Amino acid sequence: AGPPLVLSELRAGNTGKASEVAEKLVAENPNVELYQVLLGMVRAPQKDYPAAEKIFGDVVKRNPDSAPARTNLAQVYLAAGRVEDARKTYQDFLSRKPDNPAALLALADIAAREKKWDEAIGYAEKARAAAPTDPAPGVKLLNFHIARQDWTRARALAGELAMRFPGNAAVAEAQGRMLAASGDRDAAVDS
Repeated sequence: AGPPLVLSELRAGNTGKASEVAEKLVAENPNVELYQVLLGMVRAPQKDYPAAEKIFGDVVKRNPDSAPARTNLAQVYLAAGRVEDARKTYQDFLSRKPDNPAALLALADIAAREKKWDEAIGYAEKARAAAPTDPAPGVKLLNFHIARQDWTRARALAGELAMRFPGNAAVAEAQGRMLAASGDRDAAVDS
């Protein structure tokens, strides 16, 4: 019951209780990667970035293919304002797992934060190719077209996503937002 309890306490914002449970799990089984990752996940919202970085960094050293540790390490870097370290962490992971959609989308987000739209779009397109049955990369790409106000590409992509993923709430919401932002309020309401 330990890991679900840590996660539920984190979701509830009870970092103190989550910390107690995670510390106990690590003390009982210090070599279990999941417990280490959970403890790092507790340290991040406590803004103890050095501790979180050490925990996730140690897990990555032991298991370079650990997506949860690498992702969380990069998120700690971003929270601490260390964008280049986050970017390098994701790029290093992609050198090992070149088609990892989560790392590609994270790099797309970093590029978008910096308003490097072509780079962001490129990463989102790679993620979309790597995960063709997942609508999330397409929605991310659509959001980039919306941010750039590239209504021609946004409309085409929104239509394609709606056909490929009928009834998907995230797709419908993004399509509606795009239509409203482009000035087609009536179609946005229909969406």
